[in-house]
Amino acid sequence: MPIPAPTPKTVPQTEEKTFPDLWFHSWVFAKASPVDPGWLRIDRRYHNAETGEVLEGPEGDAGRIYSDDLTDVIENVPEAAAAYGALMAAVPVIEAYLEAKNAPPVEEEV
Repeated sequence: MPIPAPTPKTVPQTEEKTFPDLWFHSWVFAKASPVDPGWLRIDRRYHNAETGEVLEGPEGDAGRIYSDDLTDVIENVPEAAAAYGALMAAVPVIEAYLEAKNAPPVEEEV
């Protein structure tokens, strides 16, 4: 049941915006072991590439891609297999990069 607010809140009118693109908000996959089929979840949000703006909140939800069998996706979608292989190949390189980047500075001896 609404009651009158002691001080009414006025919100300025906002301009209409269009979000013609999709932003892949999160990519999550899990494969616990070589025999586990794994799973894949990709969450998408509406996006405007021209302005860089991503529509937040419930209205920005553009759906989820989900599979409870990552192995099946990798075996039957060549692009997924290539992406998974590229990611696995990149892991040691990413790890080495981050270790070097986060290493404490070497003090020069005088």
